[in-house]
Amino acid sequence: MSLPGWFQELSGQRECNPCPPGFHCQALSPSPTSPLPCPAGYICPRGSPDSRPLPCPKGTYSPSQGLTTTGTFSFETGNTHQSNCTTCTPGYYCQVEGTVQPAQCPIGYYCPPGLTLGLEFPCPPGTVQSQLGASSPEACLLCPAGMFCSQPGQSRPTGLCEAGFYCPAGSTSPNSTEYQGNSTRSLLCPSGHYCPSGAGYPLPCPIGSLSISRGLKRDDECPPCPPGMFCDRPAIAELSDALPCHAGYVCLGGSSSPTPSDGPHGYLCPTGHSCPPTA
Repeated sequence: MSLPGWFQELSGQRECNPCPPGFHCQALSPSPTSPLPCPAGYICPRGSPDSRPLPCPKGTYSPSQGLTTTGTFSFETGNTHQSNCTTCTPGYYCQVEGTVQPAQCPIGYYCPPGLTLGLEFPCPPGTVQSQLGASSPEACLLCPAGMFCSQPGQSRPTGLCEAGFYCPAGSTSPNSTEYQGNSTRSLLCPSGHYCPSGAGYPLPCPIGSLSISRGLKRDDECPPCPPGMFCDRPAIAELSDALPCHAGYVCLGGSSSPTPSDGPHGYLCPTGHSCPPTA
C-alpha cells in the first residue's frame, strides 16, 4: 500500500519510493500507483511532497503541469525547475488562485505585471484606450481634438465639443475652462473666431468681418466690418485693426477692400459727390 507522499509502480515490492518534485502522491492504494504531475495552475512544493497541490496565488499563473519550488522554469511534465509561479504577464491579469491562463486587460484600462484585477488601473479622464491587453499608462491616448473624455476608463470619447467652445486634444469637458487639470485658460471661443460643435481649435472669422465678441458658434455670426472701414484679413478682433476706406470710394459694411467696386460691399464715389476717407 502506498502512503501519501510515496508511490510504488511495481507489485510485490517491499518499499515505496518518495514522490518526486513536481508530482503529488496522495492515493492510499494497495495496488501499484504512479506519481501524478502537479496540475496546471498549482505548485507542488519540493519540501512537502505529501501535501496537496497548492494553487498559484492571485497575480500569478502556471500554464503547465509539474510545477515545484526550485531552479528555473520549464514547460516539461515533471518539471523540477521552477522557483515559483509565473508573475502575471504585462497586459493581463490573474484574478483567482490557480490561474492557468491570464485574462487580457480590458479596453479603457492598463495592466502592469502581477495584476489581480483588470479594472484596477483605468486610463484617466481626458484619454481613451481602445485596445485589449494594454500594459502601461503610455497606452492611454489623449482624447481627440474636437471631442471630450470626461470619465476614467473610456474606450471612446464621451462626445463632441460644445458649439462656442473648442476642445484641444486631451479635453475632459465640452465647455470647460480647464485643460487636463493643469491650466486655467478659457476654452471659450476667442474674439475674431467662431467654434462650431466639434471644434478642436478656433476657426478665424472671414475677411470682411470684425468680431469683438467671444463664444461665436458659426461663421455667419461674425459681424461685418463697419461701414467706412475695410477688413482685409481674417480673425480681426479689434476696431483699431480695421482701416479707413480710400478716398473716392464708398465702403459699405463688410468690405474687405479699400477700393470696393462689387456693389454689396462698396462702390466708386458717384459723379457729383465727394467721398473722403472713411466714407
